[in-house]
Amino acid sequence: MNKHRDRERGVSMEGAGIQEHLETGYVSAPLLSVAEAAKYLGVGRKILMQIIERGQITVVRSGGSTLVEKRSLDRFREQGTLT
Repeated sequence: MNKHRDRERGVSMEGAGIQEHLETGYVSAPLLSVAEAAKYLGVGRKILMQIIERGQITVVRSGGSTLVEKRSLDRFREQGTLT
């Protein structure tokens, strides 16, 4: 799994498309909660967490929360992995 930790902010970015984020240092808005992202993809939270663990979508973890980049969800849907 690809990881980048910004030690100054305590934020880690993981997942698909991470190379472009390392180059710019930013994750694009909007960011969704895990529950919102699961609903957006039409899957349960458990399935979404498995997708996150496999590094197939980009997430930002800060403290105890995980936020999912909507753009990475759109890319994941376009790949047709869930069909």
